[in-house]
Amino acid sequence: MLNESKTNGILHLHSEHSVRDSAMKLSTMVLRAKEMGKTSLTLTDHGNLVGVYEFMKIAKDNEINGIPGVEAYFCGDGTKEKRHLILMPKNIDGFRAISKAVTQSNENLYNGFPRMTWAILDENFGKGSRGENNIFATSACMNGVLAAIILKNNETHKKIASLNKKALKYSPVN
Repeated sequence: MLNESKTNGILHLHSEHSVRDSAMKLSTMVLRAKEMGKTSLTLTDHGNLVGVYEFMKIAKDNEINGIPGVEAYFCGDGTKEKRHLILMPKNIDGFRAISKAVTQSNENLYNGFPRMTWAILDENFGKGSRGENNIFATSACMNGVLAAIILKNNETHKKIASLNKKALKYSPVN
């Protein structure tokens, strides 16, 4: 699990278990991290925890702090639009909550992709849940939840600027 102390690690990697995204074997990943002098490594495969147990064993055998995580496909309102959301446990309760959320999202497929909804997040990580305060969550990439907000804001500002420019062509009504 994530250690609260400073570590020399990599917090976002995909393995051969991230369909359509990576072909990296778990052993290759861990050995390369060791060669680079890394002390911790987080496996965040897309929508699944399939490689976690093998990863944790290989990491332990190579004296690497293995951190089991996931890059979930977040579809807040249950629609087909998916945003990436990284979930990493702080402890065993966090991992159990992530495991349950991943299972639930895999029961909620759309075009073969597991969908994690607000309801799943709330049940597993919200107030009073096992995962409350036991995970770290972050955005992943340009398809991440935070990037989506920033990109939407930029789009909105461009539209406002365009409308203001058009408005300048018209004189105010007296």
